[in-house]
Amino acid sequence: NYNMGDIDLKSITAYREMQAETGTDFDGTPIPYNDQLVDQRQKQYSQELQLSQQTERFKWVLGAYYLREEVTEAIQNSFVAFYLPPTNAVPGQGPLSTTDLKSDNFAVFGQGTYNLTEQLSVTAGLRWTYEKKDVGISGPFGLGTGGATLDVNGSESWSNLSPRLGLEYQANDDLLLYG
Repeated sequence: NYNMGDIDLKSITAYREMQAETGTDFDGTPIPYNDQLVDQRQKQYSQELQLSQQTERFKWVLGAYYLREEVTEAIQNSFVAFYLPPTNAVPGQGPLSTTDLKSDNFAVFGQGTYNLTEQLSVTAGLRWTYEKKDVGISGPFGLGTGGATLDVNGSESWSNLSPRLGLEYQANDDLLLYG
C-alpha cells in the first residue's frame, strides 16, 4: 500500500505453483490391469492494482486485474477392461491422455459510494472483464478403439460488462438493509 496524499494505491500480487503425482489401483490387485497414473502441474500469477479515496460523504475505487494460469495434465491409463490396446502396447501401459490449458483474464473496474445521509447511501459501479482460454487435449478416442487417438486444440474468449447499482440503509450497528 502506498499513500499519495488523499489517494491510496494498493497492489495485490499472488503467485502459486502446484505439482501432484497420484496413482490409483482401481482393481486392488498387483497386476497392472485397471490402474491410472496422473501428473498435474499448475502455475498461476495474478496482479491487482487499486486507486481509492474516501472523504466524509464519498468513497471510490478504480482498479485493474490480471490473471495468468497454465495447467498441464498427463494421465497414463492401464484400463485393459475398457481399452483395446494397440498390438505394440507394453503390458501395464495403456493409453496416455494429455491436457494443456492456458487462461488469461483481464478486468478494469470502478465503484463509488455516496452517503446521502448518515444512514442512507447509494453505490454505483462498473466492471469490464475479458477472458481467453487455449486448450489442447490428446488421448484415446473412445472405449475399445485399439489405440486411436483424438487431438483437439481450441481457443475461446469472452468479455462481459457488469454494472452495479445499490442502495444501502444502516438501520443500526447490527442491521444493514440493501437492494
